[in-house]
Amino acid sequence: MKFKLSILFISLLCFSSHLKAQKTIKLNNDFNKIIVSPHIEAIFKKGNEASIVSQDINVALEKFQYELNKGTLHVYLEGAKTYTKNKKIVIRNSKRKVPLYMGRVAKVIITYVAVNTFSLRGEEKITFQTPLVQDECILRIYENSEVTVNSIDVNKLYVSIYGESFLKMDAGSIQKQKITTYGASKVMAENVFSKETKITAYGDGAFHVNASEKIKVTAYGEATVLYKGDGSLKKGIVIGESTIRRVL
Repeated sequence: MKFKLSILFISLLCFSSHLKAQKTIKLNNDFNKIIVSPHIEAIFKKGNEASIVSQDINVALEKFQYELNKGTLHVYLEGAKTYTKNKKIVIRNSKRKVPLYMGRVAKVIITYVAVNTFSLRGEEKITFQTPLVQDECILRIYENSEVTVNSIDVNKLYVSIYGESFLKMDAGSIQKQKITTYGASKVMAENVFSKETKITAYGDGAFHVNASEKIKVTAYGEATVLYKGDGSLKKGIVIGESTIRRVL
């Protein structure tokens, strides 16, 4: 009997913790830019009503914060709005500084109505779960993020990557896309059909794209550009041992 009561108590405790971690924040729809700060894994969904659902968080819930100001939604952790601050600890009578957070701390689902710009910072996974369908989209990716777009259908796409991030677009179509990277970034989009693609790479980036009409490549470093499609290739300034070729 005591064993059964113990199991029941543990189950209720786990259920209570799960409820505590789950929190829904309803937002007004008046924002067209989203910033996700470090240590937050985000899933983006397009819907009719904007909201944030905190699916999982391993620090006190009040550490998760958000701002909605001048058309921008910013989600972040206390002490890691732009970068992760340090805290002092004592180990064997020696004071040391360590980051406030390590790795992924929170996982959220962000539902938006109409967003033009996504600014993604940190080393966490970011997933566009529903199709990204709109006229124009701007993706700014910083540090070592892993960004997945399941499906995309846009007229103009502008991508800027700073660091060693990974961007994967699985399917869809883009009329014109401009990709600029700084560092050893990777862009995998060979199954996304584009008419015109322009790539500017500073560093050792890797790009797999698909262009039916035009592709222009400018590279400073040892970039690798592999492209599908019948697009005519135009090389801008290419400095370094870059690889640029069509693949079947």
